[in-house]
Amino acid sequence: MTGATFYGTDPAPVGSAKIATLYAYWTSLRGGRMAPSRLEIDPRAIVPILPNLFICDVVETPPGSGLPHWRIHYRLVGTACVRAANFDFTGRFLDEVVFNDGNDGWQALHDLVTVHAHTIFGRTTHRRDDGLECPFEFAMLPLSDDGRTVSGHLCIEDYDWTDIVQHDRFGASRLRRGE
Repeated sequence: MTGATFYGTDPAPVGSAKIATLYAYWTSLRGGRMAPSRLEIDPRAIVPILPNLFICDVVETPPGSGLPHWRIHYRLVGTACVRAANFDFTGRFLDEVVFNDGNDGWQALHDLVTVHAHTIFGRTTHRRDDGLECPFEFAMLPLSDDGRTVSGHLCIEDYDWTDIVQHDRFGASRLRRGE
């Protein structure tokens, strides 16, 4: 995570309409509960933002396994997230993949969502393999199958695709020179 700005648990500072859409949908499903369950999510209700979503499972590990108490498993990763990461991490664990900016910050945020059932909002910059830095806002929202513990996370990343489109169309050298 490069240059991360964490807004915390309050969505008010978020500028992304996609994040606002997801948060409103999640809130409507949650009602007065800690969090909705993964099974309540209807992809048809949020079609325009599906490419920016990913859903993670919180998988408990057996004691004595040498692994953390739980691991984050990427159940579903949207196409925009795959494109930004430059690889598809669907079906993988967070501790099995290496993002260009490292995983420590992401693991810490997933831990906060898991332990405290907090919503997390923020802004950071992703550095692509070609060196281009792409700013984006993100949100991490808890999911609960039993209403008491966090069993997963519903996440969204809203990228500044203008830079990426210009980069893909004109090449990194033109973008960096401002042409």
